[in-house]
Amino acid sequence: MHIKEIDNIVPNNYLNVIDSIVGRNFPWFTDPVEKTTDHHYPSFYHIVLRRPEEGDRINSDLYTPLKNMFEEIAKKHNIKYKEFGRIGVNCTFHEKEKWGNFHVDHAYPNKSLLIFLNNFDEGSFFITSKKYNKKLGTDIGAKKPTCNITEIKSKKNKGVFFDGSYYHSRGFPKDKQKRIVIVYTFW
Repeated sequence: MHIKEIDNIVPNNYLNVIDSIVGRNFPWFTDPVEKTTDHHYPSFYHIVLRRPEEGDRINSDLYTPLKNMFEEIAKKHNIKYKEFGRIGVNCTFHEKEKWGNFHVDHAYPNKSLLIFLNNFDEGSFFITSKKYNKKLGTDIGAKKPTCNITEIKSKKNKGVFFDGSYYHSRGFPKDKQKRIVIVYTFW
């Protein structure tokens, strides 16, 4: 499994977009429980581009700037892609557990980019050595899987490219903090 971590991933000309996302007036929403991978832990979402199977895909004015930002990042770091699976911004809060449910975003091969947008303590990102298995499904729960787990430490403006076919999970920030990330899936 190949994981590529990149510090200072957001191009300077997009920092104002990131500032608007982590600002006080950004529109956050809750998602229907049946559509989230981690419905046991309350979170806020901003769906920018819905999954292909969900029909009407573009869901936010952020689509064009976040698409353009991804294209610039992909070109600079030689990341190949043909199409987006989804684009979302997630905001999570403190929980007593170390991580949430291990899951995959799609039941088919894909790549992912996660970008940490703000400063917070803890809230790492975890990727297992276990690849999606139809028998296990897309969500294998929050118990420690019987495989290796790679921990990616959080850091503002850090990106993580990885094979989205591997089960992965979010960590939770310390009490009274929030963890804001952009998640792109693509192939």
